[in-house]
Amino acid sequence: MKTIQMTIDDRLLNLVDKMSRAQKTSRSAFIRIALEAEIRRQRVSEEEAATWMVMPASPSSLGNSTSGTPSRIGRSFPADAIRR
Repeated sequence: MKTIQMTIDDRLLNLVDKMSRAQKTSRSAFIRIALEAEIRRQRVSEEEAATWMVMPASPSSLGNSTSGTPSRIGRSFPADAIRR
């Protein structure tokens, strides 16, 4: 592992400290987990976008045929909490 230095605003740091204490983990571990989750989320989003560009639309891929929009399952990541 490498040690890095970063700048973070006070409000965000307070949230990170509060949440890391609640999870009984270090600030560094909390930030590391949040970064890994965000990277996974973005990779999944990119893969889903590529799939939608390649796959032809079919009634079964649209989920709810009355709305004409795909149904999606929401995801929750620890990083979501620090965006609020």
